[in-house]
Amino acid sequence: MKIEKKVLASLVIFFYLLVFQFAIVPNWETVVKIRNETAALKKELDNLVAFNSRYRWWQNELEATFHKDSPSNLLSVIEKKADNLNLSAKLKAVTPFRRDLTSRFRLEGFDINLEGVNLKEVVLFTEAVEEEKGVFLDRLALEKSKDGMSLSARLRFLTFEKL
Repeated sequence: MKIEKKVLASLVIFFYLLVFQFAIVPNWETVVKIRNETAALKKELDNLVAFNSRYRWWQNELEATFHKDSPSNLLSVIEKKADNLNLSAKLKAVTPFRRDLTSRFRLEGFDINLEGVNLKEVVLFTEAVEEEKGVFLDRLALEKSKDGMSLSARLRFLTFEKL
């Protein structure tokens, strides 16, 4: 039985179309789908890595904030910074402050009165104390002195304590 070349060519073309339709196209679609899913997973992994680094940074900041010896440590920091800026003589009063936030956390700090200072000294002192990890400025009140040439400053610096 002799098969004509046209029929044979048609069968070969039909066979290739079947192979292309049922083998190559589904595999190609799977490859494209896997590439898209891989790209999405890589992007999600990058987001998780960035989130992890932010989490570790915040964790370190919080650990530095919640330290047990905060009141005495804060007082020594305040005194040292006042000495460094030659404000010891202008430091008139340091009063402890404590307030319970929850059953696990407490705010502790000091109210500080500076007299006979100028604005630059107050700003430098505040920046110097806040450079310490875990120390925050809660209040700042400035008043003109009676001579009108200097200021009286009331500051409150706080730390958090874990109970």
